[in-house]
Amino acid sequence: MINFYSFVLALATSFFLMPFIIRIATKFNLIDKPGERKVHLLAVPRVGGIAVVISFIFAVFLLGPSGSPILKGIVAGAIIVAMVGLLDDYSSLNPYIKFVGQIIAASVALIISGLSISQIDIFGLYKIELGFFSYPFTILWIIGITNAVNLMDGLDGLAAGIVSIALFFLGLIGFLQGHFILVFICATLLGSTLGFLKYNAHPASVFMGDVGSYFLGFILSMLTLVGAFKSAAVMALALPITILGLPILDTVWAFSRRILSGKNPFSPDKLHIHHRLMGLGLGHGLTVMFMYGIATFLGMVAVLSVYQYQFKEMSLLIVGVSMVFAAFKLVTYVRNRPTLKSLFKSKISPVPVSVFFSLRLTLFLPLIIRNLIIVALLLNIVVLTHTNSEGVIIGIVLVSGLVYLYLTSKSSWYEQFMMFILFLSGAYIIFTAEQVIDPVFLGNISAEVFSNVLYSLIGILILMNIVIKRLSGNFLSNPFEFFILLFVISLNILPPLIVQEYHLAAVSIKSIILFLGYRLLLEYHLQRSRRIVYVSFGVILFTITYSLYLMWVVS
Repeated sequence: MINFYSFVLALATSFFLMPFIIRIATKFNLIDKPGERKVHLLAVPRVGGIAVVISFIFAVFLLGPSGSPILKGIVAGAIIVAMVGLLDDYSSLNPYIKFVGQIIAASVALIISGLSISQIDIFGLYKIELGFFSYPFTILWIIGITNAVNLMDGLDGLAAGIVSIALFFLGLIGFLQGHFILVFICATLLGSTLGFLKYNAHPASVFMGDVGSYFLGFILSMLTLVGAFKSAAVMALALPITILGLPILDTVWAFSRRILSGKNPFSPDKLHIHHRLMGLGLGHGLTVMFMYGIATFLGMVAVLSVYQYQFKEMSLLIVGVSMVFAAFKLVTYVRNRPTLKSLFKSKISPVPVSVFFSLRLTLFLPLIIRNLIIVALLLNIVVLTHTNSEGVIIGIVLVSGLVYLYLTSKSSWYEQFMMFILFLSGAYIIFTAEQVIDPVFLGNISAEVFSNVLYSLIGILILMNIVIKRLSGNFLSNPFEFFILLFVISLNILPPLIVQEYHLAAVSIKSIILFLGYRLLLEYHLQRSRRIVYVSFGVILFTITYSLYLMWVVS
């Protein structure tokens, strides 16, 4: 649970600190102005990474293990490289000065932590012992990954999102291998990054700047050195190259292209992978989501290379990956299709009966879906759901989020935050129900069967609405939506015994259906969907109260 506390603390600190950082950046003119090689059209504050740095260090200081040399080394080096990045944001340092600062940061981190790459394993066929060159090679590796993340920071939410995906899978690998420090650092930094990502998503209200990209890249490079796999060679070469394949490929391509054309390899241009994708017409948001998808695929490949299941155990994962791929294809398809309103632009008389039928149906379907979702959530009260002490704490955090959501209902970003909190609350409600639903019966029909049929019906109605109304393609248009969907899909990567014990396959599938239902309601019926906030609040509050009653009164 310490990892969860650290994640929430870092997320909340980063989220609430960011407006203050934006005001400070504006006051001191730390602004990224539009230019020839810039994608944005307006001036944007560029030192949002300060909030990431502060929130991470704050959470580590309060909750981190005090005696860990690995943690001390990573934090010490990260602070140094963040200061170098901040100076660069303020006064545009010479590249060689930045390089020296990165060498100092890497050296300090390696000396304190004791981490290094001692050998290189080439596909398990040949091992190269580095010996004396171990530290120089490790320093070059750290500097390379640090600058790779910096070069990736070219679109709103891109670098922060790619790093978050890498942290998610590195943390998952650490969890599967039982490496506490790796999981703790990944969870804490992921919280800091997601809190920043709310403001950095397109259209961005703040950029992370070099202070943020150097900080994230440095810690990410150090995490690849943590010996979670009992072989520094495996961790320091194969896995990070897979998980960080996208920024590494982009950096190698950029340097090679510039050197072959006779330019300085550090000279900026607009020929990165993300720039080329935008040139193909994908647009800003879809380009970022597409690169998220590639990073996610590479992360899953890395996890499978460490923790290998039998093929039959991977069926749900394959389905999940296919669904993500299909979602991207769906977005691409519906973005290029006309809406039903275009049918009325031409003067055709009479209007086909099928059009009237479709319009009437799409008016009622969201209302039916909303009411069925409410019934599915209220099922938790019928089956008397309860949870353990850790679940109670998580429930209290979600209730606090729902209260905050209610109090900020008039803010401009209410809809995005509403989706995030509502979905996490819904996933929590589904999880708690799945743990107690088996022995409860509703007449002659078990609650489990009733729940499965109900969510299946909701899913069918959602698909009907998508097909009939030809949605605008806004699914997965927000990084938060991507990450919460990634989380529930990745539940199936956990060891089979855990998946079976906690019914995670059912939790994952039902959560995806709930995600699609919430997204549909928030896109077209924002006002009506607010009732779900009140229902979610009541159901979680009931779960917390009943759980405390069982723990304190009955026992």
